[in-house]
Amino acid sequence: MRWDTNGWGHYSPQLLADVRGAVDASGNLVAMEYVGFGHAGFSTEATMQQVTGNVVFGTTGTIDSNITGVQYNIANRRNIGKTVPLKNTFFKTTALRAPNTVQGAFAYEQMVDELAYAAKMDPVEFRRKNLATTTVDPSQRWRFALEGAVKASNWKPRVSAQSISNDVVVKGRGFSLGTFANTRVAVVVDIEVNRKTGKIRVNDLYYGGDTGFVVYPDGAKNNEMGAL
Repeated sequence: MRWDTNGWGHYSPQLLADVRGAVDASGNLVAMEYVGFGHAGFSTEATMQQVTGNVVFGTTGTIDSNITGVQYNIANRRNIGKTVPLKNTFFKTTALRAPNTVQGAFAYEQMVDELAYAAKMDPVEFRRKNLATTTVDPSQRWRFALEGAVKASNWKPRVSAQSISNDVVVKGRGFSLGTFANTRVAVVVDIEVNRKTGKIRVNDLYYGGDTGFVVYPDGAKNNEMGAL
């Protein structure tokens, strides 16, 4: 069970991410820069620079690039990984379900939401517009995952922060894309937040995914449930 895995495991790796991006007047992603700071006991210093188009110019080290931009068409993209040394590796850490991917996706998709808001677009529609095309994703697997989550959740298009509430408990809905081991995933989550205590409650979660050709359906199902 989940508590068995987490109870006997070590703490997940720390990550500090600095992300910036730009969008044009038509809602197209024109540039994204992701700088991830991990600890020296887990990942070595690495850089990946994509100067233009969807061509990668040189990679070294172990910075995660599974989810930091590959899901979108971005004219100019740069990923940089840096390490923060731990004195005598005092804190023992290990991966939390895919090294750096969970943290990287969280940081990157937050910036995508910020850019969707700046473009005055629905978060899902913004992602549709900028989703990786056949040049990057010839099988359109990102689109299958996205549309699956949209359908399952009965997503209603809206621009974020259009109805700000002063209630103590407020509700919201978010959307995110993710991937690891060549699986494409989209998730919609309904949450409520107590603005007084800061407590967050997840009410519903909807999933759309393309795992590719599956030879062990129960194993794939268990893995997906564990990740969610």
